[in-house]
Amino acid sequence: MKLNKIKEQRSKTKFSQEDMAAALNISQNAYSLIENGITRLIDTDRIVIIASKLGVKPIDLGLFDGLHLTQIADDEAKNGYINHIENLYADNKALLQTLKDELLIKKNLIETLMRQTATILNRQ
Repeated sequence: MKLNKIKEQRSKTKFSQEDMAAALNISQNAYSLIENGITRLIDTDRIVIIASKLGVKPIDLGLFDGLHLTQIADDEAKNGYINHIENLYADNKALLQTLKDELLIKKNLIETLMRQTATILNRQ
């Protein structure tokens, strides 16, 4: 199985194996075994978490080679499986952006309220 793309992507993002392991709720050693191809990564949720953390689509991790695809009965199932994973990724990415936007709005609101409070206190 070609898992070198996970390591390659992780290196680009400067995440450590410890960072990735924490996102997956596993030990660094367990993550290292996944990254080095010793432990097969077939858990869809973990694939999505890794892709999301690395900012790539699950399909870009190179996990859908012969070993994965031969486990799926026919082309329709293959496409459905990959589409499902990519939809989960897109949903998570959209949710993350929404949360970032909401956080920025709340941060700006707090700053505005702090300025208004300071102005009121300075008048007294």
